[in-house]
Amino acid sequence: MTVRETDYDNDPAEDIMHYLIRYNVRARRLIEPLRLGSTGEAIIDIATELQADLIVAGGYGHSRFREWIFGGATQHLLQHCPQHLLLSN
Repeated sequence: MTVRETDYDNDPAEDIMHYLIRYNVRARRLIEPLRLGSTGEAIIDIATELQADLIVAGGYGHSRFREWIFGGATQHLLQHCPQHLLLSN
């Protein structure tokens, strides 16, 4: 899943989807616009709607210092995620 903050965001989800399919993992791509709130909130909301029991995400796309000062998706997921969470840095 990709949460688009702008129309100009590149979308790595298609490459990831094809990689997973190559290894016989059922995968589909979701592109969601940023809803009211933060990217972290959007990820949790969509995962809840899909009844997902695991969120797999890359952690700290921005520097940890920037996330500490301004907040970010990783920090939000760590603090508020009701689903199981697997982060890769």
